[in-house]
Amino acid sequence: MKIGDIVRLRHSFKPSSDCSQDYSFGVVAGLVFDNGQDKDNSELTEIVLNLYDPNTSTTYVDEAGVAPIYSFYPNEIIT
Repeated sequence: MKIGDIVRLRHSFKPSSDCSQDYSFGVVAGLVFDNGQDKDNSELTEIVLNLYDPNTSTTYVDEAGVAPIYSFYPNEIIT
């Protein structure tokens, strides 16, 4: 997995209570390892995503016009 990959969430995610859509996909914006960025000697602990809708090829944007990022554990992502 690398930045820019589209991944599937194990369970759909609703970014806010006033959002009408659930998201099942995200675009990888970052990878967090338990020992900084030393990927060779570290375990992946978090995956940072922008929520993505494959039907419209768009990322979720909040009411302020910002594409927020969300952090998920690796076991929450289907690879």
